[in-house]
Amino acid sequence: MKDKAAGRQFDMSFYVSEFMVPLIEGKWIVFIFFFLAVFISITVLLFAKPEYVSQATLLIEEPRSEISKVKTDSMAPMRPDISYVVAEEEKLKSSSFAAEVLKILPDKAREDLKSRLGITSQIIMELRERLGMEKEGASPLMERRQLLAEIRNRVKITSNTRSALIWINASSFNQEIAPVLAQSYIDVCLASNLEENKKVISNETEFAEKYQDEAFRKFQDAEQAVVDFKRRFDIPGDLEEARDVEIQLQLERLNSRLKMAKERYVYMDKIYFNNQMKEAGIVGNIKVIDPPAFSVKPSRRAETRIVIILIMGGLIIGIGIVLLREYIKGSIRHEVDIKDTISLPVIGHIPKVTK
Repeated sequence: MKDKAAGRQFDMSFYVSEFMVPLIEGKWIVFIFFFLAVFISITVLLFAKPEYVSQATLLIEEPRSEISKVKTDSMAPMRPDISYVVAEEEKLKSSSFAAEVLKILPDKAREDLKSRLGITSQIIMELRERLGMEKEGASPLMERRQLLAEIRNRVKITSNTRSALIWINASSFNQEIAPVLAQSYIDVCLASNLEENKKVISNETEFAEKYQDEAFRKFQDAEQAVVDFKRRFDIPGDLEEARDVEIQLQLERLNSRLKMAKERYVYMDKIYFNNQMKEAGIVGNIKVIDPPAFSVKPSRRAETRIVIILIMGGLIIGIGIVLLREYIKGSIRHEVDIKDTISLPVIGHIPKVTK
């Protein structure tokens, strides 16, 4: 039929006779497949449990290690690089992160993860229950893998790199479990982010502590050297002057060395104390903009999408069968069909007489 229509000027009567008329004649085939698709859709809706979705929003700021390198008078949070936001998103999507979340999940949430969320899995589970088929027990390792796969399937992570926002969407059959899943992801994310930021200050603190100990040892050595020198020449402890000029010069050098060692020790002790204060007051660079919302109404997006696909698929199959049958039969419905069949021109039309 496409070959017949190719190269011709647009003729509405041709398309009506070649496509619309066969569809009207084979309307029952289209209706059968349409109603079959509707029946399957209703069955899917009966088996499918409602899903509750809880969403949380995170704001990613500049890492603390980068903020400490740049001095700015602005109080607004600095935007991180796009690569940093992408790295945080991929970290939240990783299986290792899901494993950390699984460790802190309450028992009720872990039990809920044993039920798969997909429509196909729900139908299989429902059929198993109605047929009285018991679910096979899995080993602890296999069960843990199934829980990890399910939690990654239920929690979807998306981001907007320009605005440095990350969204956590958690789904569950239980209205109370969805916010728990999202909050667990937030808790692990904030804790790991805080530890990463603390490591930067912790390394500086370890470095300052090392040099503080070294400065303290040198201060003690310099102080002991002055004491030993005074004992050697019987100089009283509170006396800083000697009768001999050479002895006086040596004493002044030792006192000068003691003073420098003491100043260095005081300076390193101050740095170490400041780093300890920073480490104690360090905060993460990931902020919770919107906490996990408590879903009031269940989400029907998945079911709606499947119903639309089934109904449209039923219509397409029905229409396709009717047109394929028409193509195989090779019916003559237009003057173009006559010209193509007998290669003779059409002289006139015989009108259809109705009583």
